[in-house]
Amino acid sequence: LRLDVGQRPVQLERLGPCHTAGDLIAHVSDAGIVFAGDLLFIGSTPILWHGPLENWLAAIDRLLALDADLYVPGHGPLCGPTEIRELRAYWVWLEQAGREQYARGAGPLEAARQLVRDPEFVRWGDWIHPERIVLSLSTLFYGWDGHPPAAPTVVRRARAFADAETLLRELSAKR
Repeated sequence: LRLDVGQRPVQLERLGPCHTAGDLIAHVSDAGIVFAGDLLFIGSTPILWHGPLENWLAAIDRLLALDADLYVPGHGPLCGPTEIRELRAYWVWLEQAGREQYARGAGPLEAARQLVRDPEFVRWGDWIHPERIVLSLSTLFYGWDGHPPAAPTVVRRARAFADAETLLRELSAKR
């Protein structure tokens, strides 16, 4: 959808569902800016609520293809392509490492405990809210169990938040 805001053309494009069902970006091409909303978590562990993850990876690729000068994330500071590529690398790692944990029978919390200790996780260790890894794993595991992508039910969301709180307490106790 193209809108004119003042004298500026703004292109709206739906790239979800990813984080949620309504993931949308606003591209102000003549200013070189993309407002990416919750498709971009910069310096902050992202949350995959709806999925599938493949959609989020495609959305990141689309954001990069826009070749904007500046991206406005939903979480974190303004950024450029370098930070977006780092977010993509995180998702690729989480999908592979999470799938390995899933295949060995771990649940989301147990998998998260292992993954935050993984030497590769150090790469994202300075991101805030590492406990959110449990939330994304709960969505990934749900999909790998054969369920279609969907917003989490109240029960699934509550379980994921309880697990995230448990992990947060464990991580805080180690500091």
